Amino acid sequence: MSTSGEEAKILEDVKSRVPDDMSSDTLYKFGPHVNVEFNDIFEESLDYQQSNLGQSIGTKVNHGCLQSLFDKCNSGTFYVLSVLIGWLSALVCGLLFGVNMAVQIWCIQPCIKLVFTWLRLCFACNRAYVRACFDPIFQSIGQCLAYIRGSFRTEQMEQRPSAAASK
Repeated sequence: MSTSGEEAKILEDVKSRVPDDMSSDTLYKFGPHVNVEFNDIFEESLDYQQSNLGQSIGTKVNHGCLQSLFDKCNSGTFYVLSVLIGWLSALVCGLLFGVNMAVQIWCIQPCIKLVFTWLRLCFACNRAYVRACFDPIFQSIGQCLAYIRGSFRTEQMEQRPSAAASK
């Protein structure tokens, strides 16, 4: 169904996607940082900037009031997240990690060892109980059933209907 031309196109496409230099420098190279500046986010159209209204009122409102408000909200958000919440989240994560490790070391691992020790003891007791109670019963049933002699031949099955017909 597929021709060699289609396969060649697919191979070229795959080879074009793989970079030639697969060193660690190009493999972990990140793109440029995303700018979060006021002019990059709130950019006015070129027509508005060149109009009389945009040059008189728009520039003053845009750069005076809104840019100042944006800068203050941006820095305020950063300070709230880093100063007020940052130390609290670091403390909570550290405490949760410590409590988790303490629970694993002092509670979970000893319980697992206790369960395995208990299972070994139950296995030894169960083995002794089976050997004392059930093995003699199984041996006597096996000896009783060993003396049953059955013959399952197809010749006997064929003789029965003929014997019934002769009567």
